[in-house]
Amino acid sequence: MNEWFPRLGHRGKRVLFVVDTGKTIFFVMSCRNAKLSLMTQVKTGICILFLVLTFGCSIPIEDGLESLQGSWSVTEIVEIEEIILGGGTAEKSQLVIENPDGLFEFDGQEVDYHYTLSQSEVSGIASYSLTSFKENSGFTRVTRFELQIGERTYLTVFDDDTKKSYKDATVMTLTEKTQLEDIETTVILTLNKQE
Repeated sequence: MNEWFPRLGHRGKRVLFVVDTGKTIFFVMSCRNAKLSLMTQVKTGICILFLVLTFGCSIPIEDGLESLQGSWSVTEIVEIEEIILGGGTAEKSQLVIENPDGLFEFDGQEVDYHYTLSQSEVSGIASYSLTSFKENSGFTRVTRFELQIGERTYLTVFDDDTKKSYKDATVMTLTEKTQLEDIETTVILTLNKQE
């Protein structure tokens, strides 16, 4: 068991390198016969660290922006309306529209979009921005995205919302919540990327 754990300060035997890039990566280098000096082990560790940071880490916001580019067809719209009544109770209604007529076309810094809700058509050409933030989810922190299109803000989920699902995504879910007096409306758009 002692073989797998590094001994810091035991010159020439084992060295532990720890790198934190949003997650912790442990590098353990050992030299059983002590032929490599501590300085050689440190230099080798720095080279490995450089390679991992250069080629192994992706930047979520850049991958998310790259995934957005292209045409996305709206495959489903879910409208949830919650009316808050007196006494802390609420009345909920839900409308699901499958295969609606809707499209989002992201090109550079602008998006051309249109889709129809139960009461109105939403369309326009606007600039957009994608931001990412970390959020606690159980014992880990996960990357979340917000897509700002004009005055509208959508919580954005790429594919199945697993680690690095924002890279080369083909499915996207946009959720917009609005509050008007005692009525809270949630609109959930499911989009598929067109080939």
